[in-house]
Amino acid sequence: MKEKQIILKVPAIDREYEVFIPVGITVNGLRRLLVESVEEITNGQFIASGTEALCLKGQNIQLSDEKEVSDYGIQNGDTLFLI
Repeated sequence: MKEKQIILKVPAIDREYEVFIPVGITVNGLRRLLVESVEEITNGQFIASGTEALCLKGQNIQLSDEKEVSDYGIQNGDTLFLI
């Protein structure tokens, strides 16, 4: 499975992380993976609401859960927002 190194910004807790993401999964799968990871690494500082979304900086769009991550052409160094 291919991976890309991105910056993940989480405005709710004013944090950002450099992470590797798989590009061969759906946006829904990636969102769930990132939410669980952020909850774990922040020791509960970030608490999921169940309504989180991913947005791609520069395109100013919310990523559609049904699409594949690869559909968005995400490159190494791109920034995703978990909102």
